[in-house]
Amino acid sequence: MKAFAYLTHPLNIEQLKCDWPLARFLPDFAIRFLLRILPSYKLTKIKKIKSSKGNAISGYIITLPILSEKIKQADEQFTLNKIAQATEIANRLNAGILGLGGEFSRRSYPLKNNFKIPVTNGSHFTVWSIIEAIYRLSKIKKVNLRDSTVSIIGATGITGTLCAKKLSYFVSKLIIADGDENKLKSLKEKIEVLNKINIEINSGISTAAEDADFVIVICKNTADQLNLDLFKRGAIVCDATLGNSFSEKLKNRKDLSVIKCGLAKISAENKIVSTSLAETMLLAFEEKFVSYSLNGNINLDKLEEIADIATRQGLEIWVPEAPVI
Repeated sequence: MKAFAYLTHPLNIEQLKCDWPLARFLPDFAIRFLLRILPSYKLTKIKKIKSSKGNAISGYIITLPILSEKIKQADEQFTLNKIAQATEIANRLNAGILGLGGEFSRRSYPLKNNFKIPVTNGSHFTVWSIIEAIYRLSKIKKVNLRDSTVSIIGATGITGTLCAKKLSYFVSKLIIADGDENKLKSLKEKIEVLNKINIEINSGISTAAEDADFVIVICKNTADQLNLDLFKRGAIVCDATLGNSFSEKLKNRKDLSVIKCGLAKISAENKIVSTSLAETMLLAFEEKFVSYSLNGNINLDKLEEIADIATRQGLEIWVPEAPVI
């Protein structure tokens, strides 16, 4: 039976208390101190998972006691070292691939590195979950995508770039929003090579959702600059932030449809998992042990490929508000 490993970390102190029960009895300041002396990694074994096709895999969850804020502040070498250490652990456990969760899944990494086994950050399946959610919602809401404007908040990262390129085939206008105008201009040029579509650059962020029928929120830090009052009435918001952390901010906008993206259902097990974990499992089911979603290996063809693998193995994009029809 083939095995995979998955590297994750607590997003915040509340989640850390779930992973390390002893921390529940300590005040937050003591927990932050405790983070310096907690074991480097915590292992959880997943004994057996079956796909609809009947393939079976086992896995290991490797949890690192570092909060999101620490990883965001860290330089590239810090994260590379942590991932490399995790691949060494996974290699000793005979895992064929390591998936990256949490903040690790949101960064790009060089293909040349000290990783002992292939690594994937789940970007392709995460993007497919967003595209699928938009497609299903457009059908339910009877919205014509060909006449729609889509705003992507956090557009210049891996997830945003893939979303923008793919959606350029289906929508009328794209608004790409992020803080770096030069990166936005570069992205616009790349999209225009694929399709001559109306593309608006918005580096000011606050007004980026004003005219959008669909708003894809990928980066919470960027999305926090949005003026929520300017969201178009009746817009569909796809929250693809870590832990779907942006959705709570829109709870007073009852006119909006807010969809949580980035989840998949393993049909044979009736379990819901993140798409970054799901991509790792899919590759393990297929014994496709390659660095699938890493910088330099990101392309549109893989969106179709990972979707085909998911169909074959019985993993469904989980959007309760828009079930598969």
